[in-house]
Amino acid sequence: MASLELELNGSLGCILLVGFFSLMLYGCTCGQVLYYITHYGWTDHTYITTIVTLIWILDTGKTIVDMICGWDLLVRIHGDAFALLETLPGILPVEFVLSCTTIFIVQCCYLHTIWRFLKRSHHHRHWLLFMLPPLIMAIVSIGAGLVGASQIRMAKDIDMALSIAKLAGSIRPGCAAIVDIYITVWLCYHLQDAKTGHHHSDTMVTKLVGYAITRGICTSVAQVLAFALFLVDSKNKTLWSMIFYVPASTLYVNSLLAMWNARRHVAHAGTPTTASTWNDADIALEDRSVRSSIVAPLRRARMAFSRPSTLAGSSFMEDFEP
Repeated sequence: MASLELELNGSLGCILLVGFFSLMLYGCTCGQVLYYITHYGWTDHTYITTIVTLIWILDTGKTIVDMICGWDLLVRIHGDAFALLETLPGILPVEFVLSCTTIFIVQCCYLHTIWRFLKRSHHHRHWLLFMLPPLIMAIVSIGAGLVGASQIRMAKDIDMALSIAKLAGSIRPGCAAIVDIYITVWLCYHLQDAKTGHHHSDTMVTKLVGYAITRGICTSVAQVLAFALFLVDSKNKTLWSMIFYVPASTLYVNSLLAMWNARRHVAHAGTPTTASTWNDADIALEDRSVRSSIVAPLRRARMAFSRPSTLAGSSFMEDFEP
């Protein structure tokens, strides 16, 4: 009985924590989406609105699957200890498909930003050399996730799933962590190099660097922990890695939504605080005063500086504007 209790602690207890963190992060996702609709509505760029809708649908589907799996294990067969160790929810592979697809979409959004940087910098001739490795790693990550999902579908219990999906399950978070580190380093490098000497634009760049570093730390640490714990789980027949493995995609969704929702806050960074500050936050996106407060310093900076990397950073700031 002591051995059985240890096995349940490493499986059932982990699943309970997975459900808790998944629901908590999904609540943050819904809050981010509501904030986006309230402050940006449907007047934002079409591709941003489409991606926000898509990743919210994927994250919602993943959370529903998580709750179904939790219901099967924690409620439906909670009185049968041996069934808890031998049962594997049939819908579980869908969770891994939705999760790895969401992570891939979010990473492609950040890689697209880096590509726009490179096309406007002195590295534009070698953009394929810089973009191909992280793109390949992202494709390998989603490929490993899909292969792992198909392998889990053929498994009859948790032990068998851990055994046959050991390689694919470790490749997915490992490659994703490498891509996240690459994205963070490149964003920080280009944004830092985009400073022009103007207080307003430099404050905006500093805030963006802070967002990029925070986002990179959160996603990279989650993927590294999932990778390390998955290797431990495959040896000890536990599920501790699922605590970081399953909620990771929701963390990615929140990181991307936070970046897009912070645009108006970043646009006002470095401006003097006046009595009308709160009213300015409610103006329409088409208002030219917001555009001029962002674009004018960048145009003056473009006349004062001629470095390609600086021009790339300024161009990104214009593209970052809603």
